[in-house]
Amino acid sequence: MWDVSGKNIKESSITDIEDLKTKRKTTTKSRPFVVELSTFNNGAFLTNSEIDSQLRQISLKFPKDSSYILKVTGHLADDIKMFNQQVLYIHSKTPAHLIIMVQVSFERLMTLADLEESCFTKSRIYPNVKYYLVKGEEKRCIDEFSQTFVALKSFDGLRFVVSVSVSSPLPDMSSILAFLRVQRGFIRFVEISVERSPTEILDSINRTQHPSIPSEMLKKQKVTHGNTYAPDMEVYEVLENIQSFSAGTISVEDFFPISMGSVLEPFLPMFGYGKYQIRPSPHCGYACCLVNSEKFFSTSLNRIIDFEQFYNNIQPLLPALLKGDIGFMTMAKVGSVFKDSIRPGVKLPFNLITYLTDKDKARDLQEFIENLQFIVVHNHLDLVTIDMVKRCDCAALKKGSVAEGGNVLFATCTGCI
Repeated sequence: MWDVSGKNIKESSITDIEDLKTKRKTTTKSRPFVVELSTFNNGAFLTNSEIDSQLRQISLKFPKDSSYILKVTGHLADDIKMFNQQVLYIHSKTPAHLIIMVQVSFERLMTLADLEESCFTKSRIYPNVKYYLVKGEEKRCIDEFSQTFVALKSFDGLRFVVSVSVSSPLPDMSSILAFLRVQRGFIRFVEISVERSPTEILDSINRTQHPSIPSEMLKKQKVTHGNTYAPDMEVYEVLENIQSFSAGTISVEDFFPISMGSVLEPFLPMFGYGKYQIRPSPHCGYACCLVNSEKFFSTSLNRIIDFEQFYNNIQPLLPALLKGDIGFMTMAKVGSVFKDSIRPGVKLPFNLITYLTDKDKARDLQEFIENLQFIVVHNHLDLVTIDMVKRCDCAALKKGSVAEGGNVLFATCTGCI
């Protein structure tokens, strides 16, 4: 197996992997953003007492004042009513600030939505549909998304997450992206990942050369280790296709490594959200934030402000902000950094500091945030391209079943978001 620089990864010593046990220990300073809990394992649902035990073990991994997203799955479960009851039970047993994301297929989601006491009636439960899209099935995808949205929009205040898995040859997503982008205030996240077929995986083992990722994209990653594998290139190809599918309204330059989202950590509590950590590997994937307001329609945040400049210049202020220092001087410096990052010719209808500090602007700020959309292109790893360093920095962990080790959380690099 080769990396994109041409280095034979097979020649690396197995001791390098063993050394990770001591070199890359997870601490309270490195916590996941998402924790996955499966309520259906080995052909049976968890009992309520087992769910209580799982939730208790998960909560013990986090400081009391920290937040995370709980992704609940019921893989292969046919009894959707039972699954719905379990999601409602989890909702009743978790703190009021905890966001619960329920990931199901299109068919199961429609069944859940039709139930009389659907879990989607709860405001902090987000449906997440997982859709496998192949070239030639684009129209069917839009039709099924349309059915889903009609069913879900009957629930007041519901927010939706879409996960689309594609494979080579990449499908034409121009109509799908346009359709999803107009669903502002409803669809918050669109995740796109590339999953390689067994033939492609085997072919990559014998491949001795890979195309190079442009240096500007590598620079954005701000990597702390030298592993840049073939999946990074596949992610870049998806970004190029998004630029083409969107007629240039979203470009490759509008995407940044998800790890750069760490600059948002101190601001999330100010926006009324919890204390999250957003510190995945730079190789986890890329994200683009789309702004929707009276002035902007589905406009990349990077075209409004120079996000990389903002990221670099806010770094000296992060320690104080993360400690909760939101005094006048600190916020004035934040405002100055933000103002200096605004693109030439762009005039914003608001002052950032006013929105953050004036309680009378709280509703306007909340509405602005709720209309943001995020497109995430995830670096899907498979058995050949697994990156052990990336796994140690995975932002999504899964609660292990008894068969998988019981009271452990392990990386889910193939299902981070």
